[in-house]
Amino acid sequence: MYDIEELYTTFYFNNINPKKKSIIFTWDDNFERHIKYIAPIFRSYHKKCTFYINPGETNFKGLLKRGYSALAHEGFEIGSHGYTHHHYSKLLPNEQIDQLKKSKDEITNVLKIIPITFAFPHHDFTSELLLEAKKIYFETRNTLKNTPRFSLKSHTSLSSVKKAIDNAISAHHSIVFSGHSVSLNTDSMYDGYEPISIDILEDIINLAVKYDEILEICTFSQATLKEYIISNCQHTNQKFQLSKNQLAYLETYGLTFKRIEELI
Repeated sequence: MYDIEELYTTFYFNNINPKKKSIIFTWDDNFERHIKYIAPIFRSYHKKCTFYINPGETNFKGLLKRGYSALAHEGFEIGSHGYTHHHYSKLLPNEQIDQLKKSKDEITNVLKIIPITFAFPHHDFTSELLLEAKKIYFETRNTLKNTPRFSLKSHTSLSSVKKAIDNAISAHHSIVFSGHSVSLNTDSMYDGYEPISIDILEDIINLAVKYDEILEICTFSQATLKEYIISNCQHTNQKFQLSKNQLAYLETYGLTFKRIEELI
């Protein structure tokens, strides 16, 4: 006879709240401004966000490599955005799979952290590609339980963000914001695709934290793990249990015992 307690491992929530839906901020591509400006804003609010990077691009070296490595070990999520920044619809099937796998391997080898989630470059994917991505990554930005995605762009207004958050709350959904870079007041040129004003970004975070009783800012990995726990595990507002089979399943995606504890 087995003691039922021996078949499960108990974890305690410290960083996320299962009662709250998630507000997730994600940033695509390789930009120095992720490290120099975006991360410090979130850090000042004691919050974390997700950076989806391309480790095969020529600019992924030196400052970027060191900077993303430091952010990863600080608790920011470094996710995969493909090895290089291709339109997947223009690649052969074997090239598509190679992009998915090679990106994960490179981030793991160079940054010493396994990327848990994936975001398609240019939001270019098919249902078949989603299935292939979910064989390699725990979740993709396009498949988190009907979670709407809102693009942060140069023309984004605070009122449009508030409306998107209110709509997500009404529908009992989390919400994902996706952007690329930020523009500064002193800029004569933009850095990246449709960068959002750094002042507007700070206003958005200020707005988001006002919903703290029902929503929490977290990384995409934290949000996906929370949804998995709510849907599959015995849990209360303080703790949850994972079976040996569930732990083995999660570990195939890099969600080791230690990584789970860091996220939750």
